[in-house]
Amino acid sequence: MMASGALQVACRTASRAIAIPGAAHVEPPGGCSTCPAAGFHSRSGAGALLRRNPRGASFCVPDADLLAERRERALSGAGSSFTGERTGLTRLATKRITPVTLDRRRGAAVAARAPRRSAASSAATLDKDAGQDESLAASRRRALEDAMAEINAQYGKGTVTRLGATGVSSGVETFPSGSLALDYILGGGLPRGRIVEVYGPESSGKTTLALHAIAEVQKAGGNCLLIDAEHAFDPDYSGALGVNMDELVVCQPDNGDMALNTADHMIRSSAVDLIVVDSVSALVPKAELEGDIGNQLVGSQARLMSQALRKLASSASKARCTIIFINQIRFKIGVIYGSPEVTSGGQALKFFASLRLEIRNTGRIKGVPEAGRGEVDVGIRTRIRVTKSKVSLPYRTAEQDIIFKEGISHLGCIVDVGELLGLIMKKGAWYSYGDTKIGQGREKVVAFLRENDDIRQTIEKDIRARIAQDSASSQNGRGASSAFVAPMDSNGGLDELPTYAAEEDLGFASDSES
Repeated sequence: MMASGALQVACRTASRAIAIPGAAHVEPPGGCSTCPAAGFHSRSGAGALLRRNPRGASFCVPDADLLAERRERALSGAGSSFTGERTGLTRLATKRITPVTLDRRRGAAVAARAPRRSAASSAATLDKDAGQDESLAASRRRALEDAMAEINAQYGKGTVTRLGATGVSSGVETFPSGSLALDYILGGGLPRGRIVEVYGPESSGKTTLALHAIAEVQKAGGNCLLIDAEHAFDPDYSGALGVNMDELVVCQPDNGDMALNTADHMIRSSAVDLIVVDSVSALVPKAELEGDIGNQLVGSQARLMSQALRKLASSASKARCTIIFINQIRFKIGVIYGSPEVTSGGQALKFFASLRLEIRNTGRIKGVPEAGRGEVDVGIRTRIRVTKSKVSLPYRTAEQDIIFKEGISHLGCIVDVGELLGLIMKKGAWYSYGDTKIGQGREKVVAFLRENDDIRQTIEKDIRARIAQDSASSQNGRGASSAFVAPMDSNGGLDELPTYAAEEDLGFASDSES
């Protein structure tokens, strides 16, 4: 028999009883659901309470007064010895000592036993620690230099190098896009050595914008390649936009594999500054052309683009060649919430592109009424939105006029951007530059700038200077150099042109091969 006033509990799975001295316990009528073994209960104590859980089962709980007395005894140092394991009831009866509390007590004891150091000994210790830190930093620096030397010896000189030793400027080199409004929101123009995606609905000016970029690169002495996958190139319209047809390299591929292999070979030659692919939707995989119409080749174009971009991105960056992919819009079926629009070619282009431009038609431009015909549409008004940018501030918009058979209205961009920057003041319907009134109404201002080329050049020069200044002082620190440097004559500031392996077919996998 156990002593009077002791609590002994037995669970359903325990093989022995647990005695808790100092706590009374009574057995409820009919037995305790928590302690079904009635033989272990003490019948002499009256300090236990009987409670019921929500399911109606009875169980025993020690008296609160006895638990409080148990805690006081533990705090006073009288000790609390009990046999058995710590269960939920025993934790209530004793003070819990966490590992954090034990660590604090041990730290205080060690600090109390440690001898006090003098100021001189403390300073000597600090100097010794500083010397050890310097020697450790020097050894780590030597280890880093050895690792870099081994990597450069294995993979070629310049594989890994310190950025400060290369003399590379902090900004991203850009070149004019042909649209002054777009150059303004991009902080100088299109980036060099990056992948750019231009997408939008039909007849929104995607190809026109790409042709203007080609014309600007050619004016600076660069070489351009146009991959016309749609087989819809118009030489007359391109010449009207300023493209030098004698120097332009054009490729009309038979399939998508041929187009992307051609782009890769041109990039590896380090002789091309801009490549325009028009368009991604027309890059038909070779396996699809060889099959019959109606065959289901799920994801073939997406796999083709994904594999090609993995190889083109690195080569374009080393050769400082910009690739512009023109893309079309498709509609997903069954979309209720959100936009159903999606670009073709899979998701890879969205991730590899450093710049994504969405261009849309916002309205038509009416011309002077003609006899017997009334007003005639002479152009369209387009809006360009930067949906992704790693080289400038994203989510900015610009509007521009595209005149039929002329392209982007350069004078209209000067008026719009000049007004945004405060160089051209507008009061009511009158526009003024400095103290000179240049016209009433936007059309009159455009006509005035067309007739006064010196004032136009002055305003454009001021706008370019303000764009470069705003880009250098942008909040994200992504400065951009708006001057295009012809790379093939001066090597673009590099000691030597990037070297590649021998030219070979990329071997883009098609459905029949993969």
